[in-house]
Amino acid sequence: MKRVCIAVLALLLLVFLPLGGVKARADKEDSEIVIERDSGRILFEKNAREKRGIASLTKIITAIVAIENADLDRQITVPAECCGIEGSSVYLKPGERLTLSDLLYAMMLRSGNDAALAVAVSVGGSVENFVAMMNDFARRIGAHDTHFANPHGLNAEGHYSTAYDTALCLAYAMKNETFRSIAGCKNKTIPGEEGNRYLKNKNKLLFSYDACTGGKTGYTVAAGRCLASAAQKDGMELVSVVLGCSPMYENSQKNFEDCFARYSLVKIVDKDEFRFEADVFRGKNKAEGYVKESFCYPLADGEREAVRTETVPDNAAAPLSANEKIGVMNIYLENQLIFSQKIFTIFGVDKKFDFREPLENWAVW
Repeated sequence: MKRVCIAVLALLLLVFLPLGGVKARADKEDSEIVIERDSGRILFEKNAREKRGIASLTKIITAIVAIENADLDRQITVPAECCGIEGSSVYLKPGERLTLSDLLYAMMLRSGNDAALAVAVSVGGSVENFVAMMNDFARRIGAHDTHFANPHGLNAEGHYSTAYDTALCLAYAMKNETFRSIAGCKNKTIPGEEGNRYLKNKNKLLFSYDACTGGKTGYTVAAGRCLASAAQKDGMELVSVVLGCSPMYENSQKNFEDCFARYSLVKIVDKDEFRFEADVFRGKNKAEGYVKESFCYPLADGEREAVRTETVPDNAAAPLSANEKIGVMNIYLENQLIFSQKIFTIFGVDKKFDFREPLENWAVW
């Protein structure tokens, strides 16, 4: 009987230890963040700066890098080395021809790893060159805790990001109309050698949450379930990322709703209404100034009173032309600088005639 019990225990350990190993990884505390798309203000975060695998959220960067660097109508002949890759696939065949746009839909809606490789080879000339473009992109937009080793997100040494960096990437990408149309597409039909391929977006939040405007799902055993998504209400678009989160749809929607309830988008500066006057040394009159951008910011109840605008004039001297910089406008929340932009002249300012000056200082009488 003792031997039977030992054998049964050993069998149970063999059965449950692998599951226990996966559960231990799944039980690691997840990373979550919500930011406002345009300002980048963090509205909610949890472990958002931890470096982790992001699985197929990688394809957000693959897509925007391709969109910014290639003609999407270009016909692509699928290389053999892009076919038969592990994980999610749209089962590309060597030699079949699709447009780059078709491959992006296949990659974003169905998470085709084969499509991601075909995009990388087509746009970068090689996977290595394209991955270098992805890393350059990450550095350019400030995703400094990110490094890519491939264009699809399968586990690889040196392939990682953070919830914060991934949110920066999606916020940037969602400002591109082509990316938005792909990431927010629910269904798409693209060509195939054996008939059309019907693509249904894997992102269930697009179907269950009316405010959702787009996003990307991801999963590997090591990274867990991951979701980067965007949602819009009352003119404010938020970006959410959850990494290693089993209830990724539920948590993402809850985070969106909590942040929509707490914050609203407030126009702090209207470029059409902003006016500025500054003294000009030896000018016939004061300089009138304008700014080129309006500025909106997400604020919680009670924060509007903590916002202050400061205008700092330059020590400008006449003569001045129109559209010359004459100062800076800074906006603070409490004592934190949240926005800054230059102030420019609306009109030129002539120099005031002064009989005390030498005549050679005057080009025109």
